[in-house]
Amino acid sequence: MTNGGGIRAYEHGPDLVCVVLATWTAARVHPEPWREMPVRHLAAACAAPAAAQVLLPALRPGARDPAGAAFWMSAVVLLGGCALGVLLDRLVWTS
Repeated sequence: MTNGGGIRAYEHGPDLVCVVLATWTAARVHPEPWREMPVRHLAAACAAPAAAQVLLPALRPGARDPAGAAFWMSAVVLLGGCALGVLLDRLVWTS
């Protein structure tokens, strides 16, 4: 691993787990009448991880450069984690 790509992926692994768990938790506590509205349910499930993604640069301006690889890796982790969290909610909810 000369380019450090494996190290970056290893660094963001715990972030992915946290985003999946936060999304799954938010989706599970979303009340029943709105669970069946896909857009509202998706927005409610992904609100907490997305807010954390937006809040980090606001609290620590030098933490992530929007043009840097860490920012884009975090964006990929956010999207993937939200997708996995919602999928986990659907799989567990229907079983």
